[in-house]
Amino acid sequence: DGKSDLALAAIERATGKINILTARKPSAALIPVKVEVAIIDLAPKDLKAVRDMSSVAQKALSNDDYPQARALLDLLASEIHVKTYHLPLATYPLAMQTAAQLLDEKKTEEAKQALLTALNTLIVTDQVMPLPLVEAQGAVKDAQAKRETDKAAARKLLASAKDELERAKALGYGDKAPEYASLNQSISDLDKQLAGTESTTSAFATLREKMSAFFDRINPKAPASSAMQAQK
Repeated sequence: DGKSDLALAAIERATGKINILTARKPSAALIPVKVEVAIIDLAPKDLKAVRDMSSVAQKALSNDDYPQARALLDLLASEIHVKTYHLPLATYPLAMQTAAQLLDEKKTEEAKQALLTALNTLIVTDQVMPLPLVEAQGAVKDAQAKRETDKAAARKLLASAKDELERAKALGYGDKAPEYASLNQSISDLDKQLAGTESTTSAFATLREKMSAFFDRINPKAPASSAMQAQK
């Protein structure tokens, strides 16, 4: 409305509040406003089939047959995609500083556009979680719940967790990671304890901690991001 003095005062208030908020709570720099989840589970359940397809894909790459390699690699996906749209609050102070400078120069429309561009911009993060590792974690959790009442079922669940770890490795989800050997050994040791009379409380807790740490390492919580203009 041509009230530049009021606009500048509002910009100062907003800038101060945002700076204080992000200083006290850094996570507020990106405020999630929408989440989309997609499950892509095209990979064979059979481990041999996975390895056979992987071998063919590698040969296709070696022969520069990229179309075939891409088609095969698409069929070797077993993952959960979590796409999150954020308001990039941390970018607002710079936009408001730009708007304030433009207002000082009597460029009202340019100042409005600077603010609108910031308000209509979303940051998109895409996180990919290997489904076999999610299923392995779930199997271990269920085995822990059954360890006292049904040891046979608990051991079967541990075997399933081991299979899922092997499948995750074969599908290339951190396939060179040393944790795979360690986790497999821990599951084997735990299975032996379940076959006997030894307490497994501590062993289950340790295994779940190891799996959680491994999952977090190969599935970072700060994935790559991109900017997009929000639809009005």
